[in-house]
Amino acid sequence: MSRAEHSVDDTAATPMRRSGGVGRVLRAVGTLMNWLLLAALGAIVGGFIFFVYSIHQTNDPTSFPDNAGIVAFTGASGRIEKGLKLLGEGKGERLLISGVHPDNGLADLAAQHRGYPKLFECCIDLDAEALDTAGNARETLAWADKNGFDALIIVTSDWHLPRSLLELRQANGDQTLIGAPVQTDVISEGILLSNSETLRLLAQEYAKYLFAMIRNVVPGPVGSFAAAHGWPL
Repeated sequence: MSRAEHSVDDTAATPMRRSGGVGRVLRAVGTLMNWLLLAALGAIVGGFIFFVYSIHQTNDPTSFPDNAGIVAFTGASGRIEKGLKLLGEGKGERLLISGVHPDNGLADLAAQHRGYPKLFECCIDLDAEALDTAGNARETLAWADKNGFDALIIVTSDWHLPRSLLELRQANGDQTLIGAPVQTDVISEGILLSNSETLRLLAQEYAKYLFAMIRNVVPGPVGSFAAAHGWPL
């Protein structure tokens, strides 16, 4: 074979060798991406299982601190009633009902909860500003600061309690936080996978919990994304 023929063969082989090298790099990158996606998926699924299990372990507090305010977040049955019960038992100094409709006043709520007329006369405040859990947290801390409370007893559904406490902590309040969950069937049904609606509720709440964590780091983009999709956080 002549030198010219060798030169032609070498010239043709060089792009092929380069192409093979690029292909190997792309395959390696693709494999790495697949493993990263699997790891992320595993972390999300594992986190969801731990999230549900941790809710399942929530119980009423065995002791209550002094100089505490009680806060009931609206949005599901049993929350206001439990807040009133705790206030009636002397577990806190005052009760804030956060997230009420602007058209509902103390008289309306007193008519719905007839067993506590004296409490509605002296020791209950309403918040009609909060539109979501983050708003609940902001209004709660402003109320606590105004009243000089050292601790807050947070009353909400068991499945909603982790995110409620997270929002309060991220809002940089100085008060000690005590969770007082309203026990529901959501967790038992979700763990047994006996109700698809319940499982979807838990999945949505877990997603909101993750978004709330991320929003504290990059609040602008996460808030815009949630608002664009109509997700109350």
